[in-house]
Formats: sequence, structure tokens, C-alpha cells
Amino acid sequence: MNLRQPEFMPSVMCSDFSSLERDMAFYQHQFTYLHIDVCDGHFCPNIAAGPDIVNALHKIAPMAMDYHFMTDDPEKLIQIFDIRAGDQVSIQIETLSAPRILFRKLHEKGADVLLALRPATPVSALEYLWNEIDGVNIMMIEPGYGKQNMQTEMFRKIADIKKEAESRGLFGLCIQIDGNVSSTHVQRMKKNGANQFVLGTSALFSDGCIDEKKYSEFLEKFVEE
Repeated sequence: MNLRQPEFMPSVMCSDFSSLERDMAFYQHQFTYLHIDVCDGHFCPNIAAGPDIVNALHKIAPMAMDYHFMTDDPEKLIQIFDIRAGDQVSIQIETLSAPRILFRKLHEKGADVLLALRPATPVSALEYLWNEIDGVNIMMIEPGYGKQNMQTEMFRKIADIKKEAESRGLFGLCIQIDGNVSSTHVQRMKKNGANQFVLGTSALFSDGCIDEKKYSEFLEKFVEE
């Protein structure tokens, strides 16, 4: 049982930034959210998407943002971003010091809050926080870079999170998958309970450019019964 409709979102970090304005017409037609990775070079070995980039995206197209903060001290960094009503904010559970205070501030802005789990972080880390969040971001790869090999144990993690959420009556919980979302794996992800999918090089982009053929093949695989 899953009360949420499936949703896809393009990972801007995988795109060619020089063609963002051109690509926005495709994004607006196909998607509700843009997925924005915020990396500080400390929590994960990459630096990406500061507030100036997000502000520029807002000017190009009025789309909702799906932020993923892969940073140390997210409570401090989130304050410098223009989080808006209708946005989603994923935060690595491993980095939080006062989660409920941050969740309350984000909810007051009208944003949904997701907790992101690295591959080795167990589902039990969510204990005592289930009723404070709107979803879970399950990382199939380590934070920082695309084109990593998926950790296949994460399929079971998807099912475990769905089972735990439903045991608590959280049938509308967002279960987002980040990493290796592809035509090869998406059916198993969906059947195990996922309902949001971050699209990167495995499903949408080739060499930073939108690959409509790859995306079409992905969608065909997704709807197979």
C-alpha cells in the first residue's frame, strides 16, 4: 500500500551548467522539482550548488526545489538558502545535532523535511524521529559523486523502511531513492516501496546533456507490470 504518486526529479549536479537555461523548458514540462545537491567538501568529497546557483535557477524557472544537504553543520548552512513553501529538504541524519529545532523551522517555511541515510546508516537511526519528518532519502551510493556502483543491500533497506513506516501508519511517507536510479533497477526499487526518484546519469543525462531516449526507456521500464 502506498498513498503517494511516483515522482521523478532531475539532479542538476549531473547536468551541463552551460545549458541550464535551455534545459529548463524540458524540466518544467516533465518535472515538479529540481534536485539540488549541496556539498561542502567536508562531509562528502565534492563542492556543489551554493545559494547563488539556486537563486539563478529561481530566475530561470519558478520550479520547486528538492534540496539535499550533504554537509557538516546543516543547521547553519540551510539558513543562507531561500527555502520556500513547497520545497523539499533532505538532510543527512549523520550530521544533525538538534534535529527537531531545524525541522520545526523548515516546516514553518512550508517545506517538507526528509532524512537522508548513507548506505551504512541503519534504519534504526530514524527511531524517535518518524513522526517529525515527511520522508526518507535512501542513498544507494556514498555521498558526493555520481557513476558509483550501487550497493545492492539497499534494496532490502527500501523494503525495511516501507515496512517500518506502514507499521506506524505512515502510508503517505515519501521514500526517495538517490543514486543508480536506472531502467535496470527502478522496477525493484518501486516494488520495494520507493515513490520518489532522483534522476542522474543512469536515467536522464549523457555527458551532462539531457538524453531523451534514455529517459524514455527509463519511463517505459518504470510502468511495466
